[in-house]
Amino acid sequence: MGRFFTYVILEWKRAFQLLPQFFLGSLVAAVFVIVLTFSGSKILYYEEARPKATIALVMQESSPLFQMVMAYVEEIESVSSFCIFEQMEEEEALNLLASHSISAVFLVPDKEVESILDGTNLPIHVLLPSGSSLTSALLLDLTNAGGLVLRSAQGGVYSLYDIYKEQGIPENVDSLSWILNLENLKFFASRGDLFRQETISATGELTVSQYYLASSLSFCLLLLGIPCAPFLKADNLAFQRKLSIYGLKNPFQIFVKASSVFLLFLTFCPILFIFLFYFKALPFHHLQPFVISLFSILIFVSFYTVLLYEATPTKAAGIYFLFLFSLFLHFSSGGFLPSVFLPSAMETISSLLPSSYMIKGIGSFATGIPTSLPLFYYSFICYLLSVCIRIFKKEDSQ
Repeated sequence: MGRFFTYVILEWKRAFQLLPQFFLGSLVAAVFVIVLTFSGSKILYYEEARPKATIALVMQESSPLFQMVMAYVEEIESVSSFCIFEQMEEEEALNLLASHSISAVFLVPDKEVESILDGTNLPIHVLLPSGSSLTSALLLDLTNAGGLVLRSAQGGVYSLYDIYKEQGIPENVDSLSWILNLENLKFFASRGDLFRQETISATGELTVSQYYLASSLSFCLLLLGIPCAPFLKADNLAFQRKLSIYGLKNPFQIFVKASSVFLLFLTFCPILFIFLFYFKALPFHHLQPFVISLFSILIFVSFYTVLLYEATPTKAAGIYFLFLFSLFLHFSSGGFLPSVFLPSAMETISSLLPSSYMIKGIGSFATGIPTSLPLFYYSFICYLLSVCIRIFKKEDSQ
């Protein structure tokens, strides 16, 4: 039993001799995380100031009731996000319209609101600039739709008037017309309740910034095996046989190597936690699921790193293979571009790849949902493949 502990301690000491260059690699990784998170969030959803259509209101006489209605209309989000209403003199409005400085002119007659309520329906003349434009076409459709809604509402009032006139009870028509008008206004006032706002994001439960933070951190963890190259380079076959003679078989040697890498990765955790707490990205109530996920991720990355170095003959080949394979794996998992933008077949496959589970696991700092079991399965697969590769190498050399 003593030789087992001696071997483990010696391997751990060899691994910890790499701490200086491992910390240097961690700092480079931290800079990479910040750059990738910022760049990715800007590229995926590029926000641009959206111009609004300026509409001139030309009123022959100031009407308090119309002003009240317009004040309410301007507060509606679907209107305020698209239109700006400005009251102007007719000559000024027409000049601005001719120079295409505004999108439309509304010529509002006196007592417009009252005319809608009593059924006289004084028309509002809408003037659009010459030449076709997307804004003009949209305003034309909106005004036509508004006219249809108004006709439908007034059609109900007129139908009620005709029914009561046929029944010989005209004395109640006026009061009931007002009731219908109020119901129509109430329906219009609560129009926001008719719609359910649902945000659909390519990054799922995470915001774009959170997604790219989780993605860049997972990619950096995959690449942190590069500073471990001097320690993880393939052992001499004669040395491996010598260890086997002393009872230190290949499965045990692979496990000790992976545990050494795991301990090295644990030294990266303080930097990670300081980074997340400094930017207030990790709430305290999400700490437990995040720690569980991070633990499973570090175990997987440890066995994954050992596997790739075992599959290559030299240290340089291991570094190149680790970088290129990690790059391919991360891209296929939707790390650089969310998987919803990938072809449907690739999207299905990407959700099953280990890097995808790593992103979900690190994303638990925001979602509070741990991801561990699939990564344990992948860790075991990497362990078995590493053992098999070493056995095949030994058989080929004989």
